[in-house]
Amino acid sequence: MNDDSNHELSQSGRQRKGQMLADLTPRVRRVARARQVRAGVLASAALIALASLSILIIPGGKPQTIAGIDPAQPVEPLPPIIQVVRTDPTVMVRLAVRTGESPSQIKRITDDELLLALAEMGRPTGMIHSQGRTWLTAKVTGDQRNPAATPAISPSSG
Repeated sequence: MNDDSNHELSQSGRQRKGQMLADLTPRVRRVARARQVRAGVLASAALIALASLSILIIPGGKPQTIAGIDPAQPVEPLPPIIQVVRTDPTVMVRLAVRTGESPSQIKRITDDELLLALAEMGRPTGMIHSQGRTWLTAKVTGDQRNPAATPAISPSSG
């Protein structure tokens, strides 16, 4: 309510409003102060609980020894370990990709031809195209001894 509303009140109404304001102002301040005190008490209680817990965790407030090492005794640094690593000359031969295979062994087929070939191999599946990606509805690669244990949908690029 703004002060411009006083012109609508009678003289007795304005006096009553002034009395109410004078009575309520100290009450509002007391309630606000009580909230501040409660918040301070709760924060203090939490701090005391945390301090008590830390005293229980670290008995005597002393650092704990780990594996029989006295924390007051300085630890000498270990010298650096230097080891010469040589490359295995056969690594390139063992891990090289074989490019000597004939490109005629790679054949492009349509989706229908793929589904038919998988069905002939005993690995029937369906195909889902969505948002530029393609999924097969059954796992068609790897160990097929227990197809029930494999996930139903496996993503592939399409």
